[in-house]
Amino acid sequence: MNLTRLRDLTAGEHKLAVLAASGIGPRGIAAAPGPYKSTEAARKAVEALLRRTGARTSAQLAGWMAAAGYVTAPGDAEADSALRSELPPRCLTILHGWADGLTTDAITHVLGLGTAKESMAAYLRTLFLHLGVWSPEEAVVVGVLAGLVPAPPGDLEAVSGGAAR
Repeated sequence: MNLTRLRDLTAGEHKLAVLAASGIGPRGIAAAPGPYKSTEAARKAVEALLRRTGARTSAQLAGWMAAAGYVTAPGDAEADSALRSELPPRCLTILHGWADGLTTDAITHVLGLGTAKESMAAYLRTLFLHLGVWSPEEAVVVGVLAGLVPAPPGDLEAVSGGAAR
């Protein structure tokens, strides 16, 4: 993805991208002050934003927004190091999958869990607990900022004005 697409977003699209990257779904976006008066309108707006940016999922968009410095989370180098050493390998695979734009169902298949939804739910609980988050979007943001997920390719300096790590 060429991250310069993020720089080309309108102010309204940028606000929507930040909300989506923060893990706020269509219902929350519709409830927030702004132009989206229904959950359906918010859902369609997010889908249009994903098409415009080239992101496949809002979790992937969240990773790009974090890499470009548009969304941040509190950083703690000691905690980031602990995350790297304590995160189970399958949880790291899930995190990488979301950052690459895969859905949770697709990652379940990649992990060979088939229809074992209970196993995937356990991995998700573990991942969210380790990262201190509640959604895939938040997990990807924390993962990018903690160095658990590599920043996507693209001209980060041009997009963020040097704010990206």
